[in-house]
Parts: sequence; C-alpha cells; structure tokens
Amino acid sequence: MFLILMTTSLLTRGTTAATPRLSSGEGLLLTSTWNNYAEAEQFCLATYGLGLASWDVLDARPVLAAQCRTFGCWVDGDKSISPWGMELCPMVFTPDGLPLPASPQLSACPTLQRSVCRVPAQPPAPPSPPPPPPSPPSPPSPPRPPPPKTPAPSPPAAPSPPRPPRPPMTPLAKSSVPYAPLNPGPSAFQMLKEQSMVVAVHMVHIPGTDKYLYMERPSGYHPDNSREIAGSIDLVTREWKHLQTPDGLFCCGHVQMSNGSVAIVGGHKENAGFPSGLKSIRTYTNGQESLVKVTEMAWARWYPSATLLPDSQILIMGGTQDVGAGTARNPYYEVWNPATPSVTQQHLVNPDYLNRVRQNYYPFNFWLPSGLLFNYCNNNGWLMDPYEGRYVQALPNRPRSVISPSTVYTTQFPYTGTAVMLMLKPEDNYRVDILQMGGADITANNDLTIEACSESLRLTIDLPGAEANGEWHNMNGGWVVEFMGSPRVMPDSILLPNGKVILLNGATQGLAGDASSGGGSRADFPNFFAEVYDPDAPVNTRWSTLARSQIARMYHSTTALTTNGTILVSGCDRCTKYQSDLPFSQSPAKAEYRNEIFYPPYFYDTWNKPVILDAPARVRYNEQFTILWSGEENANVPVTAAVLVAPSSTTHSFNTNQRAVKLLPVFNDQGAKMLTVRAPPTKDHAPPQMYMLFLLNGDIYSRAQWVTLGDY
Repeated sequence: MFLILMTTSLLTRGTTAATPRLSSGEGLLLTSTWNNYAEAEQFCLATYGLGLASWDVLDARPVLAAQCRTFGCWVDGDKSISPWGMELCPMVFTPDGLPLPASPQLSACPTLQRSVCRVPAQPPAPPSPPPPPPSPPSPPSPPRPPPPKTPAPSPPAAPSPPRPPRPPMTPLAKSSVPYAPLNPGPSAFQMLKEQSMVVAVHMVHIPGTDKYLYMERPSGYHPDNSREIAGSIDLVTREWKHLQTPDGLFCCGHVQMSNGSVAIVGGHKENAGFPSGLKSIRTYTNGQESLVKVTEMAWARWYPSATLLPDSQILIMGGTQDVGAGTARNPYYEVWNPATPSVTQQHLVNPDYLNRVRQNYYPFNFWLPSGLLFNYCNNNGWLMDPYEGRYVQALPNRPRSVISPSTVYTTQFPYTGTAVMLMLKPEDNYRVDILQMGGADITANNDLTIEACSESLRLTIDLPGAEANGEWHNMNGGWVVEFMGSPRVMPDSILLPNGKVILLNGATQGLAGDASSGGGSRADFPNFFAEVYDPDAPVNTRWSTLARSQIARMYHSTTALTTNGTILVSGCDRCTKYQSDLPFSQSPAKAEYRNEIFYPPYFYDTWNKPVILDAPARVRYNEQFTILWSGEENANVPVTAAVLVAPSSTTHSFNTNQRAVKLLPVFNDQGAKMLTVRAPPTKDHAPPQMYMLFLLNGDIYSRAQWVTLGDY
C-alpha cells in the first residue's frame, strides 16, 4: 500500500515556529526537501538580510521514510521527526485520505540533502524577534458534519504559533510548497465517499437547503456512464440527483434569485446533442427535475457574470459572442427582470473600458452599499450605475508587483485569479474592501513554466458623505499589495462567517484552459494547500498556511460554503498530464468526480461554539429581531455578533453571490442568551434573497439558520 506522511506543522520554505536568532557561525536547518541550492540561498538572504546569510548543503544519512520528498519530515525508527528533531509528523494517511490505525511498514529512501542558513563569522547577528505567543491548547475532537455518513477526520495537533513578520520574499520557482507562516489552529480535508456524477465546473448552493447544483460540459467519463450535464448533491442525505437541461450549460453565468430559485445565463454552443445555450436564460428551483428555459438574451454570451441587483433583477455582463478566446466581444450588457421575463434591457458597455479589458471574461462585479456596482476586469474598472448605463468613477488600476516590479499580472481568464468583497460592518459605516488574489503573468501565454502570482491586492473604498453629492468614493490611495503564502493561478476564495477568507485550489504555474494537445492541463504543480487571510491583522502578516489536500484542483474546480461553516470542494476536468513535486491521489479519470469537505480552524472549538435555538424565518430591512442561543457543549457560551452570509455561486474562480453582512447589535443579554440585532438598513447593503444566519463567539461560529431578507 502506498503511504503518505502528513505533517501537522509544515516545515517548508520560510516556515518556522519562530525565526530564531543566529549567532556568528551558527546555522539553521530549514528542510530536507530542498534540492535547489539557489532557492535555499534566496530564503536565507530574504530572512536574515544581505551579508548576514550564506548557504551550505550537508549530506544527510540514509533515513526511513514513506515518501522522501514530503513536507521535510522523515521517520527515524518508529518516531516521526522533523529536521529539528521535533515530533511533527505523527499522522500517516492512505491515498484516499483515511488515517491508518497502526504504524505502517516503511521502506528506505535514498540519501537526502539538507539546506542550512549559516551566518558568517564577521557580521553581527540580527536582532532577536519578539517572543512568540504561547502555544494554543489542543482542540477538542470535532463533531461529525451534520449528519455525515463518514466521520470528520480528527484534527491534527495544534502546531507551534507562526513566526513574527518577515520581509517579503522573492517567489521560488516550480514548487507546490507554500512559504507562509502556519496558522495556530487545526484544519483538515475530508474526502467524501459519495462522488458526483458530473464535474462541478459550476457549483451553486441552492437556497434554503444543503443541496448544491453542479453543471459542466458533455463528457464521456461519468462514473455512472450517464450523459447528463447537470445534477445536485445533498450533503445531508449524500444523495446525487441527475437533472435535465434544455441546452448547453458549459461556461455559463449563474446567481441566486430573490425568490430562492437560481438563474443560469449563457453557456456553450451546440455540442454532443445539446442545443446551443449561448443566448439562454434558464432557472432552476429546488425539487424540479429539470432546468427550465425562460427566454433568450439579445446577445450570445460565453463566460458572463450574473449579479443579483437590489430590486431583484439580474445583471448579465461580459462574455464573448462565441466559444473561445479571440471571438467577438459583447458591446452591451443586459438586465433581466424575472417579473417581466420575456425580454432584457440592453445598455452600452463603456467603449474605452471594453477596449482595455478586451474580452471581459467573468468580470468581478460587486453591488456596493452606496447603490453603485463595482465592475472590474483585466486590471481596469469602474463604479457604475447599471440601470442607467452611467460610468461614475474610474477605479484605480492594478499597481506594479512588489515581488517582481517588471512583471505585469492580471486575474482574468486565462490568467485566472479570484476576488471577494470582505465583510460589510456597521461599525465601519459599511466600508467596502475588495480583495484580489493570485493570477498570472501576462507573458505566461508564451511560457507555461512561468510561476503564478503570489500577491494579493486590497482596495478600501469609503462610501460617499453628504458633502460629496452621494457619488464620489474615497479610494484611500489605491490597491495595497501583500505577499501571499504561495503562487496561485485558478484559486478559489471563500468568505467565512467570521470575516476571514479561505483560499484554496489552483496551480503554482501555467494558465487556465485546455492544453492544445489532447485536452490536458495548461498548468503544472497543483497548489494542494489551503491558506487563510485575516483582514484585521497588520499588513504583511495576514496570510497563514493551513492543511493540504491530496487531490489536485485546477481548471474548472469550485468551492462553496456550507451551512455548518465548512467548505465543499469539488471539480477539475483537466486533471491529467501535469507535473507535481508533492505526492497526491491521482484522479481515476480525466475528470475529477470526488468531493471533499474542508474544515477551517474555527470549526473544531465545540466548547466555544454557539447554537441557534430560535430566529425568525423572514426579516424586513432595518427591522429589529431577536435570536435565542445556547452552546454546543458549553451552555454558558457567549455570543459576540450575528452575520448574514449569502449562498455561494461559483465558477472559474469567481463566486458571483458571495456576501457577508454583520448585523448591528441592539441588545445582548448574555444571561438570558438573547441577542437583539437590526437587519441591514437597505437593499443596497444586502440584496433581497435567502441568507445563512450565523452567530459568532469571537472567531468561532455556529451552524447557520436560513433567513429570508426582503420587503414583506
């Protein structure tokens, strides 16, 4: 049986429990996986400064290991150790992600080489960093996800706290190993026994349920040999249901509607017996056997974004008029009103903007509390009024890279990155923060070995004051660039109920799309690791590395938040013919039908987890309402806040319906366990639809209850 060593405290590039002080002549052993001496030197120089570091390579004695190049850990006899001798690799997993109950039989690996940061004798040692915080207590064992047939994996032991801030580091080429600090909390991936029967190229959380709509292109690889291109999975019953569809869905846009249905717009040309869906507007409602075609748009659209507007209309923007790069752009966007469903309203896209963004694939659109649309694509964007077709205020262009100033990065297909609007908070006057993550170098189209972008960008937008005539927004100096934990193209981002962002999936080099030879991947070195972004931490200390998956999730992978605050991870239909420098579980087919659940660190603390006992099913805007709570294990658990989170609608690294709004507290009776809050003030703050209501105890959150927000 092939075995994989899993570490609970990843010893990778630049990741240590705390960067220690090195005296003259001393050295620091980094990892046993470094074969590239130049990369070791880059890290030493970045960590300790020019003139204070050099590099050396020592031959290691032969060691016993299940996999020589896994996480910088090896096995000495029956004891798992790291290069520093700490017990950091106690868990052994099989390729399907299940821990083994007994010690495995391990075989010898060849001699490894280990890299050392060594301070020369002449220069003084660098100053000591501040002492690290104490190690967190071991978390309690997690409960099963509700109600799983397979128990959640036991979380790994809490690793040492992350090291203090360090200067940004030059990205290191061609590796899937991250180099951000570790998050002190546990996290884990669990592979479900139940497969999907279509690939989750498109994933939509069906409002009011624990069901998820999957859509894809025609394929001959389905596990049950079916030919359907749509279906749903129920995470409670773990049942799969095939759904009929009137036409081609591949590369469509979609978003949840105010009435609880799902709108699906655009799609693919005629293919494999499915009529063209390029102009189609369809809906799906829970319980139906089929997607229903309602009408057609005025323009054919491949790769459009769909956005729920505050008056329940659907904005349809972007995409090309045929399949594939280089086809005709769409000079108009459209607005579809479900109340008068037969026609759409057309508005001209700003010609200068369209010339700059070129093909306008899946633009990053977010509705702002000020009543304008944030519209951004290919490093350009506007605040605009889509109802009147007015482009009100230009957004700051993407700044130069900090890591590589001569490189031009972008985030639109095929250089695909991801974006999210961070949680809107009443205490911040609902200030808007947009976060972009990952992407690729624009020259990667000519060289697929170029490393992906390892930076995130954050733009803070203050809403207009009364003196600004209601439309001018302060952009606070433009985008702020930060160093992420690792390079990523095709990542997915999920906004958690506590406001933090989980980043996962993607690759560390290459581009999105189908390879020209054989339909394989255009990307290599899958990024198996999850990362977390803390928006309230100081700049350059916000990213931390979490657990890793065993499954490559690259082109056409998707994620969605669940009602218990975990993350459903699925998809990847170009999952063969790629390189990886880490062991992984190969997809049994050309496409990936296996589903995973990712457990963030905040899931496991059941002692401090609140439970919603009672909350209204419907609330009006600005309405005051009361939530009753208890604790999952501790009856005296406090509650600090309540949050509304919109259900996910994800494809091609963009979640078009992602939104979290913190509710204004009115009265918090901890003794009676009653929290009174006020609903979002207007439809601009939270467009009318079904939301998941979560209670927070600091960063720990409850399971959600569905609440419909609107005018009744």
